[in-house]
Amino acid sequence: MHMTSEAEPVTAGVVGVGEMGQHHARVYDTLPGVDLVGVYDDDTDRATEIAKTHRTSVMALESLLDRVDLASIVVPTQYHYEVAMQAIEHGVDILVEKPLVSDQRQGADLIEQATERGVIIQVGHIERFNPAIQTLHRVIEDEELIGIETRRLGPPRDRMIDDTVVTDLMVHDIDVALSLVDGEVESVSAMSPYASRPDAVNDYTTATLQFTDGTTVSHIASRTTQKTTRELTVTTRTKVIEVRYLDQHVEIYRKSDPAYVQDDGAVRYREQTTVEVPFVDTEEPLVNELQSFVDTVRTGGEPVVSATTGLTVVELAQQIEQEVLAT
Repeated sequence: MHMTSEAEPVTAGVVGVGEMGQHHARVYDTLPGVDLVGVYDDDTDRATEIAKTHRTSVMALESLLDRVDLASIVVPTQYHYEVAMQAIEHGVDILVEKPLVSDQRQGADLIEQATERGVIIQVGHIERFNPAIQTLHRVIEDEELIGIETRRLGPPRDRMIDDTVVTDLMVHDIDVALSLVDGEVESVSAMSPYASRPDAVNDYTTATLQFTDGTTVSHIASRTTQKTTRELTVTTRTKVIEVRYLDQHVEIYRKSDPAYVQDDGAVRYREQTTVEVPFVDTEEPLVNELQSFVDTVRTGGEPVVSATTGLTVVELAQQIEQEVLAT
């Protein structure tokens, strides 16, 4: 843990500068009070390209961890545990991209070791920092939830990744749902149209989570849909709220009181729905996420998405995968 004064710059590094990691480097390079000390990647040419773009250095992993207060770990999931443990041993506060780990026992070990050494772990569930979701939290603050539906769909990836559609896409919505619902998950069911295949959870999966407070949450995740969709709908006792992640848009639907009205001498029943579009202060979620991480490191506070929460998401994701494979 590296608590620093506002006047003292925080030194940062990025481990893994591929498709997502390059953006971590970009954002750190622009955050006030942050010094991007260096980057590391197994692909030295790639690391050199990103370092040149952001006027920083390519460094060996051990050298980088020796010089920074904090680091983003943006490597394939199977390497999260190994790299995160190295950072913890160096006393470096870390943001680990989602999912936290691929093995629950490794996640528990990371939490134990980080706690012993006073190291902060934040998990990169970026949708928590989407302004539309932050607006949603305010809208439902005093509402009684009934259900949540999420749809995270897109075409096949143009690159091979080891994460399933659940651990690649659905985990975003699992985390958001956990942040919205007060109860605990008491049951999980899931299915896939490809259930008979060994790779059933790779392409398309639906899951339903039942919470102890009565809320039902339904998720759909797909990497085989030819239209990119990122949507969430919340139903409460008094309204329906629709969220579009991509353009950070929120709509609130309310029914007005029904009434009987006269129309040309006839009495008719009328019920209207009003639509409200609250203001959303659109910002880049990654900027919000990394600024929050830097602020947490400065103050020594609790991250918005802790390792404990990240591990809970992993546990639920793996339970969903097991449910699919058992059908």
